[in-house]
Amino acid sequence: MKKALKLRPLEERMNDSYTPAELYAAFRDQVFRRGRNMDVALLRETVLALDDSPIPSGDAIWEDLQAKIANLRRRVFGLTRRGMAVLVTALVLLLTAVALAVSNWNALLEWIYRMEKESPVATWTLEQKQQVADGLREIGYNMEDLPDLTNMNERQRDRTLTDWLRVQFQGEVTDGGYNLLTQLKGFYDDWSLTDKAWFSGLLLQIGEIEDGEFVSTVPHRGPDEAARAVALAQIELEKAYAGTDTDISSLTPYTFYGYFYPIDDVLYWRIHYRNQYLENWFTVLVQDSDPAHYQAQVIYQRPTDAELAAGFARQTARNEEKRKLWEQLEAERGPLITWTFEQQAEFFPDDYGVPGPEDMTFEEACDIARDAYCDYLAVPREEADKLYCFAYFITNDGKPYYAVNFFYNEDGIEGPGQSVNVYIDGTVEFFGQANG
Repeated sequence: MKKALKLRPLEERMNDSYTPAELYAAFRDQVFRRGRNMDVALLRETVLALDDSPIPSGDAIWEDLQAKIANLRRRVFGLTRRGMAVLVTALVLLLTAVALAVSNWNALLEWIYRMEKESPVATWTLEQKQQVADGLREIGYNMEDLPDLTNMNERQRDRTLTDWLRVQFQGEVTDGGYNLLTQLKGFYDDWSLTDKAWFSGLLLQIGEIEDGEFVSTVPHRGPDEAARAVALAQIELEKAYAGTDTDISSLTPYTFYGYFYPIDDVLYWRIHYRNQYLENWFTVLVQDSDPAHYQAQVIYQRPTDAELAAGFARQTARNEEKRKLWEQLEAERGPLITWTFEQQAEFFPDDYGVPGPEDMTFEEACDIARDAYCDYLAVPREEADKLYCFAYFITNDGKPYYAVNFFYNEDGIEGPGQSVNVYIDGTVEFFGQANG
């Protein structure tokens, strides 16, 4: 059991490794226990430390909380004993709101992550999609671009919510919760160390961290240690590219602090150097054992400009050779989608595969796809049966599926523009314009 957290002056607190949750608990304990006897210095310390919150900036509720914190901060400096009880009451309410906002964000993101792990958003039920939208609304997410669902029928609501969630999740991927946060907070490397630690804690809680992955935590030393680690990393950077034609003057360091799961007793500063396009050029680990003996280790180094140019030239030549072969084979066999699964997988082994004996057959996938076509477009099955089915068997996206496309003729060239992803467990994703 952790011992009670005793708050000290701000400059001393900066050298501790308390998590936001521990700080909130300590603040509430101090406020409720001391009440009117809470001294001015402690109240000031409490208000200042509220700036360490992990709530995503850009969230409407948190923006409101930030405004209240700023107002409380303005009132507390220069404060005398008079009016203390009013401010303590305001602080109690504010701490409760912050803790609730953190809890709601964690719960919603955990739910999104668990759902996405099971199936893509398009395969969720209408009720599940509505629950996510309602949850986002409750935590103050900007919902202005979600159309009014009031007068829509069930199919229209489902399709509208699917399209809207895809935009919020930045596509049909398995990192919708993370993408949701990046839209609110920006590029992940830009987040504060506190935010990174909060997010890593969430991923640990729901089992999304694998062996060898980096887990961010709150630094246990003062803020100057980050600058020291970056200074050591800068020495390694300059040493690595000394005497080359590579310009490193415009690179920006981004800092992380934590450990490589599950070995949590060896802590590192991790510094990424990125260019203006946010491409990673250089990564240095600085082991945090003894501040007097920090150890720097380069774990990634981008090739020099000359090496990259030579490699790009070789890759361009290989791509051109493959493009010509592709054109030749399509002239002989027809469009790629009409090839056998074996032929597709042979030409693009990183993207396509061959269904196994235990997998759903192509014919079964086409039958499911036709049903989805009829359901989404509200057309009779006879119309779907007139179309020709071709597919790819996609294996590079975690959960294998048939990407079924419809065509008017067996040449696989022209079609109505709709397609259906049929996963091997029978769930489907529909793409294309759905009728009213």
